Amino acid sequence: MKQTAPIRQCVGCGQRDEQRHLVRFTLGTDGALHLGAGNGRGAYCHRQPACVRAFATSRSGPVRSLRIVVSREMRAHYAKIIEQDLAQQSEQ
Repeated sequence: MKQTAPIRQCVGCGQRDEQRHLVRFTLGTDGALHLGAGNGRGAYCHRQPACVRAFATSRSGPVRSLRIVVSREMRAHYAKIIEQDLAQQSEQ
C-alpha cells in the first residue's frame, strides 16, 4: 500500500498542498497564535509572501481550522510574525 503525504489547506490562498510545503501555526492556551509545531488546533499557510498577505488582508471571520474568529488587525499582526520567521529561516 502506497503512503501519501498529508494534505493541508492554506489559510491564505485556499489551495491544498502537501503539509511539508506549508508553515503551521497553532492557537496557544493564552489565545495567541504561535508558529511551528505545537499542541492543539493548528492552521497552515504557504511560505510565499502572497499567501501570507492574503491571510492578513482577508475579511475578518472565522479561521475554520482554528475554530475562532480572528480580526483583520490580529491577522495583520500574525502575518508580520510569520514573515519575520520565514525571513529568519531563509537566512540560515
